[in-house]
Amino acid sequence: MIFFIQAGFRRCALVLIAAALLATPLRANAADYPWLTGEQMAQLRALPIPVLLPAYVPPGYRLVKFEAVRDIVRNGQHSAPANEYLFRFRGPSGEFTISVADGGFGDSEPDYSSFRRPFTVDSPVVGRAKFEPDNINGVWTWVALFIPLKRLGSDKAQLIVTGSDKSDIARVYASLKPLAR
Repeated sequence: MIFFIQAGFRRCALVLIAAALLATPLRANAADYPWLTGEQMAQLRALPIPVLLPAYVPPGYRLVKFEAVRDIVRNGQHSAPANEYLFRFRGPSGEFTISVADGGFGDSEPDYSSFRRPFTVDSPVVGRAKFEPDNINGVWTWVALFIPLKRLGSDKAQLIVTGSDKSDIARVYASLKPLAR
């Protein structure tokens, strides 16, 4: 008898979790992102890589840099090193950057000499990312490098997220949603 009650409870819990996930929109709509212009949205939609937009931007933050580059290949010649985009936001607690590219990656080693310890954040869309401390131009920053976007159908594109405030960048990463095409 206890087995049936436990099984029923588990089944009920799974149904509630599934309902909660279905109620959460996993696609980003243009109206949800007033910090992007119509032209910027068009540039993002034209990219052949997955575009992720934060559903959460900390209060007081504003977009200070936007880039979207599409690599067009004609007669074997590339117009750019990679398909890529970048958003940089600045606010009262510092700044954060979200970028995705399908090539042209450099690499830097994280600096563990500080008291900061790496931490992980889960995203329902992208998966788990490990943020590590890094000193970039004399400023301590949290960095999650080369997060694969295979879940979104891309074998090459990788996400890079950086931010100066641990709690802000964790909430931003967890809120990422793919742009509706």
